[in-house]
Amino acid sequence: ALKVIKDSEELVIIGYSFRYEDSNSYLLLSVLPADSKITIVDPNPEQIIDKINSKGFTNITTYNSLRSYLTKIHN
Repeated sequence: ALKVIKDSEELVIIGYSFRYEDSNSYLLLSVLPADSKITIVDPNPEQIIDKINSKGFTNITTYNSLRSYLTKIHN
C-alpha cells in the first residue's frame, strides 16, 4: 500500500473515519504526495476533513453519499 499511495494523484476515502488510534492510516497519509486530490465520501465528512487538513492536505472534495459520488464520476 505504501508503494502505491506514494505515487497516487488521488485518494478516495469511502466511509473511513481515520480514527487517531489507527496509526497505519496516518502512515499511509504521510507518503501521499502533498498535492494529491483527496475525495471523501461520508455522510458527515467534517471530522475527516479536519484530520486530513491537519496533515497539510488542502485539495479535498466531499460527497455525502456513495450515490452522489458515483453519479458525479459517471457523468
